[in-house]
Amino acid sequence: FVAKMDGISEADLLKIHQMALEERENTVSGLLNQQKLPEALAESLRKPPTGISDDDVKNRSADLVGEVLLAVKDADIKKCIDGLSPDQVDTLMKYIYRGLATYNNSNTYLKW
Repeated sequence: FVAKMDGISEADLLKIHQMALEERENTVSGLLNQQKLPEALAESLRKPPTGISDDDVKNRSADLVGEVLLAVKDADIKKCIDGLSPDQVDTLMKYIYRGLATYNNSNTYLKW
């Protein structure tokens, strides 16, 4: 049995999310190297893996957002958040809650 969402099988949706994640990881890495932190944060939040049950993709997406949050200095947090849309802020909050639940780098997540 393969679940369908809007006519797309979960297997196909997983492939789409995996490709989107790899693209985000590459783009975010480049933006972090250039110290373009607001852009890196926005990019890390793009195309969150919804509608799939694959924990690897979800974990890698959460790790990517966490990597950006760790790179942002406390003084730049507001500037980064101010550049986000309301939907991106909602997505960020979901990743923050997920990060707090793992207990890894909790202080970083609490600052946000």
